Amino acid sequence: MKARVSHSIISSQAPGRREQGSVLVISLLILLVMSLLSITSVNNSVLEEKMAANSRSSQLAFQAAEAALREGENYVSQSMTANTDINGDIADTVCTNGFCDCDNRIGAAGENGCPLEYWTDGGLNVWNASFKPYSGSLQEGENASFIIEYMGKTQPAPPAAAEPDPRLCATCPDMYRITALGVHINSGARVMLQSTFRID
Repeated sequence: MKARVSHSIISSQAPGRREQGSVLVISLLILLVMSLLSITSVNNSVLEEKMAANSRSSQLAFQAAEAALREGENYVSQSMTANTDINGDIADTVCTNGFCDCDNRIGAAGENGCPLEYWTDGGLNVWNASFKPYSGSLQEGENASFIIEYMGKTQPAPPAAAEPDPRLCATCPDMYRITALGVHINSGARVMLQSTFRID
């Protein structure tokens, strides 16, 4: 009598195969995380570089505007008498040569001053047509200009004898507003500075 022997195969895989498959999945996940971290780091570096460039452009535009503002103040203190400069150029309502007349823009007694400041007047567009260019040296890619607004006479402080219309007060000090614009041409950064200047 022959005996029948039966064999059952539980698994044909070697003991280490499953472990090797899970190691591959984990390795791919780690590689994915590292790739995402690298991409984020590169993006942050590019963003920081752009921010630094923008900050530098703004600083250069600020320096150009400040230089033009100082030149405008020096010009007023050394060359202006009321609404006329040392060359005989007279401030007018269209800002010829960068000299703007706020004193007579309205014309009514007691209402001297600009109803709309020249430096914001889109109709006159003084920054493209009627400005005084900065005469000093600037770094490459910088541009600066300024305008001088004659604001008329102002009452001294404290007023000795109040005048209804300061324009009729011959001894009252003259008031000017200097506005300077600095531009970094390559980046388009623009900085505007302004000061009010009184000649006693």
